[in-house]
Amino acid sequence: MSPPTNPDDGEHVVEVLTLPPKEAADYLREHDDTHADVVLLAVALGLV
Repeated sequence: MSPPTNPDDGEHVVEVLTLPPKEAADYLREHDDTHADVVLLAVALGLV
């Protein structure tokens, strides 16, 4: 794994987390219910 990269005019990456899917969903749910649900759907479908 390498540090994240961005184009010069891109947004600045301030944090990259590597979490197990269910922990990622919990983390996302604090700010974004829709994406948390997408992660849980992927878990339910056996995609992750």
